[in-house]
Amino acid sequence: MKEFKFDYDSENDDLFIYSGKSKSKGSVELGDIIFDSDSDGNIVAIQIMNAVKFIKEIVGDKYPISKKI
Repeated sequence: MKEFKFDYDSENDDLFIYSGKSKSKGSVELGDIIFDSDSDGNIVAIQIMNAVKFIKEIVGDKYPISKKI
């Protein structure tokens, strides 16, 4: 399994999850989520726009989350 890293841009509320070893050769956008893939079609990065709203929709109020991570 590849090791992934992440960065969060609180100003734009974007969460980036990426492989530090692989390069993106293409991407597919599905609403607020962008999947980047390498030349073999493996996912090497995911960008989640409006990340706080997106995560709140998944986990609900059980785990409070805000832009101040």
